[in-house]
Amino acid sequence: MEPISREDLAEFIKNMRQTLGMNMTQFSKLTGISTQTLTKWERQEVYPKNIQASINKIRQSVRVEIERRRREEA
Repeated sequence: MEPISREDLAEFIKNMRQTLGMNMTQFSKLTGISTQTLTKWERQEVYPKNIQASINKIRQSVRVEIERRRREEA
């Protein structure tokens, strides 16, 4: 698997957050990742030690939130 760049990680976080219409604090609560950490990742100031686990955690959190919203709309 090809490594994920800081730029790609930052874009991924921003896209997921904006897709859900959340600010950083809301996204932090959703993912269980601190606001400070997410902000640093999105600003490309630091890079997570275990990038794949971090991405998987964000993806799973977003997936659960989307499903929750779909159920509420039904």
